[in-house]
Amino acid sequence: MKQIVIAHRAGAQVFDYLGNNKFELVSDHPNPLGRLKNKSMTDDQPGLSRAKSMTASPHSLSKEKSKHDEAAEQFAIDLAKTLESNLKGNSKLNYLIVAEPGFMGELKKNLETPALEDQLQYTNKDLVNTPQIEWAKILGL
Repeated sequence: MKQIVIAHRAGAQVFDYLGNNKFELVSDHPNPLGRLKNKSMTDDQPGLSRAKSMTASPHSLSKEKSKHDEAAEQFAIDLAKTLESNLKGNSKLNYLIVAEPGFMGELKKNLETPALEDQLQYTNKDLVNTPQIEWAKILGL
């Protein structure tokens, strides 16, 4: 059985493909932090420094990732664990994972279980705002 996973920073949905451009939602995995703005996620900013010249602009003392990126990484880890658990429990299950390239990289990094690679396929597409009726054509189903 092949299921389609449409994933992005703000959530993921798993669908069964029924044929004739019809998809049935199997599960929904929301990530509310993925929709927040960085400013609302930042409780404290790292220190700033100026060069010796007072005309220089302030710059950060640390090379931190944004809170938004951290939330997306954590969501990718959690989603990967869920998908792997489902695959391990059902050897006939296959996933076609569809995500925008940046988020796809995070998912792939966390789905590197060699025993499951035959059950996974990947497509770098951002289908979040694409009408569902067009998915089958875009994905070649």
